[in-house]
Amino acid sequence: MNNLNFLREEPPLNWLDYFVDRKKFGKFLEVERSDSKQLSALANQFTDQAVSIDKECDMLIRKEYDEEDLAYNRCKSAQLWICALSCFASVNWNLDLMKQCCNIISMKALMNRLVAFCYPAKTINSNEDVLSVLIEIHTESKVEFEKPEQLFACWLYATWLLKVDVDGRFPETVAKPTVSNPLNQFDANLMQAEQFKNCITDLRRSVEGAQKLLKRMLESSRKVHIIVPTKECFLEALSKEPNLSTDSVLNFGNIRIASVPVLNFQANNKRLDYNFWTMTVLYSLMCNHFAAGKVHEVRNDLEKIVKNWSKYKKFHVDNVVLGINENDLAGYCDAYGITYSYCFSVSRSQNELMFGTINEKILDILDSYSLVHRLECQRIACTSESALVNDILAENIISEYYNGFPATLSTLTKLAANKPVISRLITACLRLVKRKSQAQVVKEVIQFLSTKIPNFAEEFKNVNPDCEYLGYLRDISRQPIHPLPSVIAIKELLNGGTDVWRLIISFDMNEIKSLFAKMTGKITVPRRFRISRMIGDVMSAAASQGNFEHINLMLGKLEQLAVIGDGTQWRTFCNECVKEMGPLGKIQEIQVRFAFDAVRVQLECWHARFSRVSNNSQFVHVTQTLNSTVKALIQSSMTSPVTMGKMMLHTVTFFINTSEWDFLLRSFVKVKSPFLDAAKMIAAYMTSNDPAVARQIVEGPCKRRNDGSLVREQTKQLLTRAQFLDMLRLIKEYRTISFLISFLGKMFGAAKNMAKMRKECDGQEINKDIFVEHPDYWQSNFEKKGIDDEFCFNLPFLTECLDTVFKNALIVNPINAFWLRSYADFCFACDKFADALVLYMEACVACSDSLMRPLPDNVVDDVMWLKVQRCLRVNGAETLSTLICQLMRNPIERYVPTASSLLETHGDTLDAFIYITTNY
Repeated sequence: MNNLNFLREEPPLNWLDYFVDRKKFGKFLEVERSDSKQLSALANQFTDQAVSIDKECDMLIRKEYDEEDLAYNRCKSAQLWICALSCFASVNWNLDLMKQCCNIISMKALMNRLVAFCYPAKTINSNEDVLSVLIEIHTESKVEFEKPEQLFACWLYATWLLKVDVDGRFPETVAKPTVSNPLNQFDANLMQAEQFKNCITDLRRSVEGAQKLLKRMLESSRKVHIIVPTKECFLEALSKEPNLSTDSVLNFGNIRIASVPVLNFQANNKRLDYNFWTMTVLYSLMCNHFAAGKVHEVRNDLEKIVKNWSKYKKFHVDNVVLGINENDLAGYCDAYGITYSYCFSVSRSQNELMFGTINEKILDILDSYSLVHRLECQRIACTSESALVNDILAENIISEYYNGFPATLSTLTKLAANKPVISRLITACLRLVKRKSQAQVVKEVIQFLSTKIPNFAEEFKNVNPDCEYLGYLRDISRQPIHPLPSVIAIKELLNGGTDVWRLIISFDMNEIKSLFAKMTGKITVPRRFRISRMIGDVMSAAASQGNFEHINLMLGKLEQLAVIGDGTQWRTFCNECVKEMGPLGKIQEIQVRFAFDAVRVQLECWHARFSRVSNNSQFVHVTQTLNSTVKALIQSSMTSPVTMGKMMLHTVTFFINTSEWDFLLRSFVKVKSPFLDAAKMIAAYMTSNDPAVARQIVEGPCKRRNDGSLVREQTKQLLTRAQFLDMLRLIKEYRTISFLISFLGKMFGAAKNMAKMRKECDGQEINKDIFVEHPDYWQSNFEKKGIDDEFCFNLPFLTECLDTVFKNALIVNPINAFWLRSYADFCFACDKFADALVLYMEACVACSDSLMRPLPDNVVDDVMWLKVQRCLRVNGAETLSTLICQLMRNPIERYVPTASSLLETHGDTLDAFIYITTNY
């Protein structure tokens, strides 16, 4: 979805909602701020429905259906026409506005029905030539326009015909077919455009008759007024009609047979004086003559208008249809060189805007004007230059904010530093909230400013203490920002000479000892100084207050060497630390802890350097020596679960990486650790020759988690997420990585391929399971037992685990085709299409000796090619995606969707060269 702003407001109701609920329809027409376009659109809906009902009535007459059905449809048609005319009257009979929502055929039907209501004695249908009927009526009748509403109907219909003629002389954009049509098939869009064109042509043939009718109205000897019907005329008639949505309608005898109800136009109307409406008729004729190029007639009409303008101004009505645009009239006078002794001046309200005092009422009007016009009016009313600057800044800021422009740091800084601007800004915000057009947006702007400007809520309260939503605003207290050290403090630190810096970076025990003694009382070891967990707690408890800082400094530097990975210097510095501790260094517990810590450092250094099984003789010797040392330490009588537990992570992963499966299963007796539990499970899986037994070993932890009693008994033995991730980062044994990829990949696929998480591609679902090397081991795992079962896998955690395993896998063997395919499927499932595409291609190269041999089916299959197609399509290589079909084993079923996808693209050139050059 590109835009969700339409969800902010409730969608407008359609014709049926108002047709079945007359009270709601009446209230909607009574609202002063009802959208005029919405009213005209509603009139169009009613008109379309009424026309369709009239056609249904004609069908009932031809097929001789029951009179009751015919009466019901006629009653419904009459009510629909009344509703349409009510909306037409609500927009003050604005023909230009109705043109925006109604096509010419619907507008013709609506105008015909208006004439039919004004002449109830005459039967007029939607398609009949009404003008000829009107001319015939008034030609036969000896009485001129007996009723005022009939005079209005004649004037409005004739005026509409003149507008249609003017618009027809300047046709709009030529209609085009909706789609490409090479077979010259039937196109409804072109057919409808042809119908509109024929209707306009027929109406324009009646323009001469419309002109004669208007001239006859002007030449009439009777100076009568015109009645302009209001919406109340039609709503009153609608209230007297039977309600078709109630059960009483089933009594068809209550429905009148008459198709045209009689309206009471005398109930509610507006009267137009003779001098006013004659000028309006004359202006309409002049505009039509001007469009037709009749220069002489235009001049005569214009001179009459200018001559009688003073009479027209006495009865000025602010109405688009009935009024005359004074600017246009002045333009006609200038074009024809007609002088006039008066000025078509601006309205009184505009004079007040330009020369009056600016207040809230004036600003409400100015909001609909351009920003330049608004600021010009404010400039006239400002009392000082500073007030002008503040007003302009406030108005510009609020206009930018509620129009969607982002806030800038400079703007917020100006607001925070200028209190008068804040007051003016709050006043502008409240004015916009009262208008209700952008109320929600302005409230959000106010809330935003209250979080960015200090004391904004307090200032808001001072400007308007009675605001209804003031209670939701709170000034957010800002945390104090500690300033930078002063120049004096920095100079004092720098003037300490090289002693401070030598103490920080030196690993020479004699130098550290002398520097620390020299600076005693001037330096404190920070708490963030990292110390080994193996010896830190024991030493902190045994050290006295006098040498506490000295010991912490030495232990911290010892741990720095461990992090650096310099095992040789660590051992040298460790021996010096033990000697420097004096009596503390002779305590057996502390010596044992140092011994264990030495092994821990060796293991960390080994893991840091271990990437893949190496045949280097020196590395093999180091590994064998470390293996013997760790085994001896575990089997020693001095080993305690506490000390061993602090290095169990590096220990068990060392044995996993060296494939010491038997030792993991049998030699750990005294030690209990969650890392050891996980390692034993992996070791049991690796040593099992029976796939069923291996699967049972893996399913054991899952079953134990589902069994509440066992979980309560062995809760402490379960691995936490952080511990499991730490363990995965250190595992780099070949078979273990394959096991982890298949095991975690199966869980990831079970969680990712849930029905609610599936996505469609080309009308078909693409399986997002990860490729596993030994799928036969996992056929029974992770299957739902019932419909209501739900998986409880943590998908983000599984994603992080798999990402760690795959990175280690590529370190161990970057050309393993199975791992590359699995990693590519993982990236595809995570929507990393560019990375997945590269990995798919690397897998193809790895499994075919650099594409020298055929691609094997156990790595490359049609599922992979479907995913490659998707990756190419997402990355814009639509042509390459189509060519992938040639590499599939069974490509026939993919031809049609692939070709359809290619046709939907907007590109017309091959994309292969572009894609290859941008990615390689």
